[in-house]
Amino acid sequence: MVLKTCRSFPPAHPSTRAALAVLCRLEIQKHARILDIGCGSGILGLAAALRSGGVVLGCDIWMGSIRASIRNTALNRMQDRFHFFCGSTDAVSGKFNLVLANLQAPVHAQIFDHYQRLLPQKDNLLVVSGFDDFHGLRMKKELVQQQS
Repeated sequence: MVLKTCRSFPPAHPSTRAALAVLCRLEIQKHARILDIGCGSGILGLAAALRSGGVVLGCDIWMGSIRASIRNTALNRMQDRFHFFCGSTDAVSGKFNLVLANLQAPVHAQIFDHYQRLLPQKDNLLVVSGFDDFHGLRMKKELVQQQS
C-alpha cells in the first residue's frame, strides 16, 4: 500500500505505524462506513478506505489537519470518498463499521463513550493508538467491563 501524505503525524510515527499495522491485518467490511477521529494527515482513513472501498468521515479540532487531510485525499485521487469537518466527536452522528483514533490517552478517556455510541454492533471495528502500555491496559479493562 503506497499513500502520499503531507503534514501532521507522518506514517513513520510509532503510533501511526502501529495503527497501520493493525489495519493491514483486519478484515474490514467491504464499502465500510469509516470514522477517523483526530484525522491529522488522513493517513489512517486513507489506508482503511483503500482496503475496504469505503467512505470516510474525518474530524479534527485543528483546521491545519483538515487542510492536510484534504490535500492528501486529493494527492491519492480519493477525494470523492472523504468528507472532513473541523470539530469533535460531539458533532458526529450515525453509525460506523470502523472507527479510527490515533490520539493521546487523556483524549481517548474523554471520548470513550462516543466509541460505543458510534459503533452499533460488536462485529464492527475500533482501532485506537497513541498511548503507552499502561493506558492501553486500562482502556482494554474498561471496554471489557462495559461489554459485560
